[in-house]
Amino acid sequence: MAKHTPNAQFVRVTPKRAAELLAANTHNRGMNASQVSTLAREMSNGEWIINGETVKVAHDGSLIDGQHRLAAIVQSGVPSNLLLVEGLSTDHNVQYTTDVGMKRSLNHTLALLGEKSTASLASALRVLWRFRKGLMLTNQQPAFSEALHLLEQHPGIRDAVTQAGHSKSDFRASTVSWCIYTTKTIAEFDDEISTEDVDVFWQRLQTGLFDQSVEGDPIVALRNKVALARKSPMMRITSQASAALTVKTWNSYIDGTPVKLLTWRRGGANPMGFPVLRGQETLAMLGWFD
Repeated sequence: MAKHTPNAQFVRVTPKRAAELLAANTHNRGMNASQVSTLAREMSNGEWIINGETVKVAHDGSLIDGQHRLAAIVQSGVPSNLLLVEGLSTDHNVQYTTDVGMKRSLNHTLALLGEKSTASLASALRVLWRFRKGLMLTNQQPAFSEALHLLEQHPGIRDAVTQAGHSKSDFRASTVSWCIYTTKTIAEFDDEISTEDVDVFWQRLQTGLFDQSVEGDPIVALRNKVALARKSPMMRITSQASAALTVKTWNSYIDGTPVKLLTWRRGGANPMGFPVLRGQETLAMLGWFD
């Protein structure tokens, strides 16, 4: 049996070369389109960095590892420097032992940077990123560089995460953190919405104070819906529905509109789009949206 000696070198991989390598991608896991798009954005934005991770190719030319990075080069049209290892064995164990370590998450990255409540902060940043991109009905995620840049732009999200963490409510922390920060920003720049409006809304939503104050109270409607979902797995509220229902509750609260039944449907015969947050035009004037 012939022995092959692997060799490694940094190579400037063009979109054409990346496509050639992908043509030999005959035995690999399925391609994740969202991950490809995330990497492609980093490359297009000039935020792709060399970190020593390799693209692995067997001695027969077949691609072992690196399909997402190569597909991102093709998608972005931007050449990138990659550490290319060629001449590896075609033994399947080479591929089976690739990427078996624990994947580093945004949570881990934030912890390395000295942030606190990193799991909640990472979740809040993901929701804030989707909101700014108009992707609230998707599960797309920002690249780490995008999330860290977002944190630089919106440092106040840290305080919102802390405030959400002090609550013992049944609401999703990521939804609460994102909404607290967003509504407080609106109140800061919108003459029609006061900081008192925001404080009372979140105090009542998180604590249940004055729950029976007004018939048709939207806050009561949302709290009842969440309480029912907690008791019945069949009534589970998804993260997207949680955000949409919270926005609808905020809108009704600000408008003074009574709510008998609070609903939002992603699918079915009459699916609903993600609601527009009351005061969102103020955020648009602040340049929040692309």
